[in-house]
Amino acid sequence: MLTTIVKGLKGTHKNWWECDSGIAYLVSGIEGWRVRRMTQIYDLSDPANPVFIRNFGLPGQQAGSPGEAPVDLHGPISTGPKGNRIYFGYSTNKDGCCRSSTARSS
Repeated sequence: MLTTIVKGLKGTHKNWWECDSGIAYLVSGIEGWRVRRMTQIYDLSDPANPVFIRNFGLPGQQAGSPGEAPVDLHGPISTGPKGNRIYFGYSTNKDGCCRSSTARSS
């Protein structure tokens, strides 16, 4: 084992790592967020020295957001740097619905 990327998670499910970029999309549950699964993004191009990039979730999933919390993240699928798309599946097979979002920074 080289390192522990993050400690104290509530849960994890269906993580994704882009081998060609080193970017990892970790389906995590961190303290303070209103859902048990959201996304933490890390640069793992040097696995011994992970670099936190950002947390990502639907509006309303963050701590302190008003109203009912949106559904949990099921997992991301990336088309890689050349495809320039990441698809996030939400609420898969829960409450009879499925939602998705697409994101990619340039």
